[in-house]
Amino acid sequence: MRTDEDLVRSFVQQDEGSAFDELVRRHLGLIRRLLYGILAGNEEDIQDAQQEVLLALYRGLRGFRGRAAFRTWLYRFVMNRGIDHLRRITRARARDERLIAQTDPGADPGKTDPAQGVLLEERRREIAAALQELRREQRVLLVMREVEGMEVRDMAQALGIPAGTVKSRLHRSRSALAEILRRRGIRDDR
Repeated sequence: MRTDEDLVRSFVQQDEGSAFDELVRRHLGLIRRLLYGILAGNEEDIQDAQQEVLLALYRGLRGFRGRAAFRTWLYRFVMNRGIDHLRRITRARARDERLIAQTDPGADPGKTDPAQGVLLEERRREIAAALQELRREQRVLLVMREVEGMEVRDMAQALGIPAGTVKSRLHRSRSALAEILRRRGIRDDR
C-alpha cells in the first residue's frame, strides 16, 4: 500500500489523478469531522466547506513540502480553510439578518428551523448541542483529540503551538464541556 507521501509525490510530479482520488478516499472522513467541529455540525455548511477544501487541496497540494506528516499538514490545511469558510458565512448571515431586520422589524433573524438535520439518539444530540456552546477553538481541540484520536504532539505541530499549551487548552476545553453538560443536567457516564 502506498503511503500518503508517495501519493502526493505521484500527484504532484506525475499529475496522477488516481493518487489524488486515493488521498481523498483515505481522508474524507477526517476532513468532514474537522469541518463538523469548526462549523458546529451544520450539515449544509459542512458540505459547502468540504467542496471548497477539496478544490483548494487539489490546487494546493503542491504546497506540501514533507516537513511534517501529510496527515498533520492536512489537519492544518483543513482547519485554515474551515475557519475561512466560517468567517465568510458568519459575515454573510450577519448581513442577511441586518437586511431582514430592516425590511421586517418584527422578524426574528436568529430563529433556526427546528426540523433541521437528522434525528440522532438523545445523548448524542445533547453532547453535540453542548459542543456548540464551546468556543470554536475548544471544539476543534476536542474533535482533534477525542474524535480523531490525534496525539498531543501531532496536535501541537498542526496548530503551531507547544505541546504543553495543547494539554492545558484540552484540559480547559474538557472542563468547559463538562460544566455545560452539568448545567444541562447531563451526567458523564463514561
